[in-house]
Amino acid sequence: MSLHDEEAQVRMAKVQAPITAGIVLALTVLAGCSANGSSTQSAPTPVATPPSASATAPAGTISAGPSPNAAPTGFLPTSTPTPDTASADPSIVLGNVLKTYMPTATSLPPGWTLDRTYSGEQGSDSGTQVLSDSSALGPSTPCEHMSDMTVLDGYAAYATDELKSTDGQYSAQVTVASFRTGDAAKQLAVIRAFMARCPSYVAKGLGTGGSDVQVLLTADPVAGLGDEGLDVKFSPQGGYLGNEMVLVRIGDRVLSLRCGADHTGDFPDVASLAGQLAKSVK
Repeated sequence: MSLHDEEAQVRMAKVQAPITAGIVLALTVLAGCSANGSSTQSAPTPVATPPSASATAPAGTISAGPSPNAAPTGFLPTSTPTPDTASADPSIVLGNVLKTYMPTATSLPPGWTLDRTYSGEQGSDSGTQVLSDSSALGPSTPCEHMSDMTVLDGYAAYATDELKSTDGQYSAQVTVASFRTGDAAKQLAVIRAFMARCPSYVAKGLGTGGSDVQVLLTADPVAGLGDEGLDVKFSPQGGYLGNEMVLVRIGDRVLSLRCGADHTGDFPDVASLAGQLAKSVK
């Protein structure tokens, strides 16, 4: 269950010859980044018109981009937030503070800027609310659970914002999540265990013509990123473009940076960008 009844769209483009004639699959899943290649794209099913600055999409529907106050894609709360109880756990940094860790137009590294196409004047955060600590991942969770691409959950607060590359090839979502004492390390361990148990899953009916798509999952450690770095990749088989998500743990905080491949199948250096953004997380 989400904090807001707002969703974001994920796209996996099927590469054809020529490359510029890719087919886009609109999926009702949660993700944090998409590629903005110059390819001509169409969808096998209708896609909603991009929301206006005040529009929201009902839960379970597809929108063409995150709305201004949407909870972070890939970081949706699992239950309704409870009143502020941060004083019970000093490790919790509330959303209204986490937003100060977000990059600004002047602090971003060269080649990147803030993306205000859908997110209005600024990103979103959980304010002074403390969210449930429940996690959907576990030893009995079906591998197909990852179809919604919700990698990290169980956090207490978050702040998120949208980025785009200045060359127009990529858009990315950066999120900083705060956990209760010790929970950030536990959650990354849960993710590693899930990925080891589930090296792939089948995305039912999401391929061209309603075909199934096998998606390979990997979670590899990344040295030199905070206290712990993890590079999670979604690799659809059959010519579809994937997603990459780098998690950086700094104590009981986790920075997530998610991006999709461009129309040629390439990614930016997600780990390097995540490492630079993580320097602002306290």
